[in-house]
Amino acid sequence: MSEISGTAIPELLAWNCAHVLPKSSFTFWECHPWNIILMTPEEHTRFDNESSRADPQYKWLWEYRDYLNRIDYQISKYFYLK
Repeated sequence: MSEISGTAIPELLAWNCAHVLPKSSFTFWECHPWNIILMTPEEHTRFDNESSRADPQYKWLWEYRDYLNRIDYQISKYFYLK
């Protein structure tokens, strides 16, 4: 397995956002190097505010987003803060 350089993470993120997302009615709320969350524009509007944290329908998604952000931070710390 080849080593991933620090610059590979943003490049992979950009590639995912440009090529993996379908050219359809989906929009993306958050795009991670290894994971994308697809939503329709209506879902995005309902979810994309802090008040939706209290909505049971979005609880799992907020927890997942927070989890991915912690992973993003650890990757950034490993590659960029050395």
